[in-house]
Amino acid sequence: MAISISFLISILLVFPSIPHLSARPSAKVKNDLLNKVCPATKNPPFCSKTLGGNPRSAGANIYGLAEISTDLTDASAWKTFGIVQSLAEKETDPELKKRYVSCNGSYNQATGYADEAKGSVIDYEDYQSMGVLSSMVNSEVFDCEEILKKPPADRSQLRKRNKILSDLSDIATTIAVMII
Repeated sequence: MAISISFLISILLVFPSIPHLSARPSAKVKNDLLNKVCPATKNPPFCSKTLGGNPRSAGANIYGLAEISTDLTDASAWKTFGIVQSLAEKETDPELKKRYVSCNGSYNQATGYADEAKGSVIDYEDYQSMGVLSSMVNSEVFDCEEILKKPPADRSQLRKRNKILSDLSDIATTIAVMII
């Protein structure tokens, strides 16, 4: 019995050094998958940097990327919602205040859609709903962005945050479409 346990331990120690079982193939799979997903998005460099730089992407398949992308979209929506709420409360210029209040309404909707998209993946593996809801996040961001294009100029970082959320929700939508 001692020989078989020693044999098993030695086998387990050898397996990580066998090339086809090491971590490198998962990195290749990740790169292959990202090379398929990211060019289909509206901002491929952002997609590659965002998903490629996320440690959870290393061994992820398309379904894992769906979860990662909805997590990132949800987190960004909530972070930006907090910024918009603060801007709406503190702005003294009546025209900008009106725009921030309108964007606050858009982000209130966007966070709800982002939460639902994330839940549709995690709770139900419903990728069609994920795609629709992620697209709706993008629509709300677009509404806010259109409002901010008018003078006087928005001096905050909101337009930059809008771009980030738009790109994230586009990644999620793209992945959902690839799955369904």
